[in-house]
Amino acid sequence: MINYFLYAVNQGADTLSCFKVDISTGTLESLSPFNYSTGDQPNSVDIDTSGNYLYVVNSGTKNVSMFSINQGTGALTSNGVTAAESSTPIAGVTSKDTPASSYFFMTITTPENVVKTFSISGGILSPGASVSAELNPYGVIVEPQNRYLYCANNSSKSVSGFSGVASGTLTSIGTEEADLYPNQLAVTPLTEGNQYIFVSEVSNSCIDAYRINQSDGSLTWINDVASATWPVGMAVSTGEGHYLYAADFISGVTDGIRGYEITHASGALVEMPGSPFATGGTSSDAVAIDPSGAYLYCANYSSANLSAFRIKADYTLEFIATYACGANPRDLAVIKVTQ
Repeated sequence: MINYFLYAVNQGADTLSCFKVDISTGTLESLSPFNYSTGDQPNSVDIDTSGNYLYVVNSGTKNVSMFSINQGTGALTSNGVTAAESSTPIAGVTSKDTPASSYFFMTITTPENVVKTFSISGGILSPGASVSAELNPYGVIVEPQNRYLYCANNSSKSVSGFSGVASGTLTSIGTEEADLYPNQLAVTPLTEGNQYIFVSEVSNSCIDAYRINQSDGSLTWINDVASATWPVGMAVSTGEGHYLYAADFISGVTDGIRGYEITHASGALVEMPGSPFATGGTSSDAVAIDPSGAYLYCANYSSANLSAFRIKADYTLEFIATYACGANPRDLAVIKVTQ
């Protein structure tokens, strides 16, 4: 049996809301229990590649909540929390090892300004070394080949890259300039020798595009594309990754999802017809695509709900419905599990 589950962290409620995805329609069904407690101000959620373990970064309590996922029901079992950090953690991401992730990486802000590595054993995180980033590292991502990690340095207006993901020993491969207040990142798979990373620039209302050098992981800035006010969370379509979706965020305003075709020869973004696609919520924030590539989900921060869309054959979006969750949903993750 194959199941799909969605999990959303609610920053204003200090909870994690849980849903089952009907893969034939894209609709969501609340699980029971529906909400699980996290630490204070949960800001990020990620799931290891086996689909067995889920991790929530809590910016308020400065730790990580650890959970096991029941493969049949999607229910969660708490595995406790990590020790509190001395500075505020923002986001976390697992390595892309298969069948299970080996490491969890977390950005920690000023005054430390580091990416910290944790090893994973039986779903439990054990702290390891930290490597220096620049001022206020925020969003973090591992590219699909599990070679390189990148983080957006919000205050120093840059993107840092690191090698050594597979071994858990991160080594700096340099920093590339960005525009104002880089926030979140999305990365394409390697397709026809080309691979790109996109960075949302909140205050500059644009998305920066970079080419990833396949020999060493270094970045080369390509261009930026103007977006609506405050582009935040982003996701790349499954398969060859020819499409990018970005949430428009501005507090209390009905927002949408911008869709772009990625020109793989150059990395240029071309906004697709019908974009932006209305979410039915306000302050659209995080975006996630289910592993089948058929549906897209968006967390609406101010309206306390999630939006579901069908990804059509031409990769434009068709609105399905909104679903209530906790206050201020900040991030979400969708998994496929096979029993």
